Amino acid sequence: GKSSGASGGGSSKSNPFGAAKPREEVLASKGIDASLVDKRVERKASVPRLTADQDRQVEDLRKELTEIEEKLREANEMELPEEDFRVAAEEKREELNELVKGFHDLNLKERNARDAERRETR
Repeated sequence: GKSSGASGGGSSKSNPFGAAKPREEVLASKGIDASLVDKRVERKASVPRLTADQDRQVEDLRKELTEIEEKLREANEMELPEEDFRVAAEEKREELNELVKGFHDLNLKERNARDAERRETR
């Protein structure tokens, strides 16, 4: 049978990464502890929590956006002019994103400042 010969040569093709090493091994070969790298990445990735006050502001904006989106949907269903609502919703969404981004940047700065202080006091 031809089929047995065909499958024999294709084994290297089945693994697209060839002889790729796990990244832990690669980092270890460079004298880097992968778990430390992961911890550092996790710290960067973990988004600082919003304060209660910031949370409230974000929630208020979300409510406003939801109300606009409901009006937009109603206008759409009743075939009324909806452009104003669409523009308003877009602006509110932008405002919401900017607010959240601003809070995150602020909280991140404060957290980094706290971390720096902690390192100096050791």
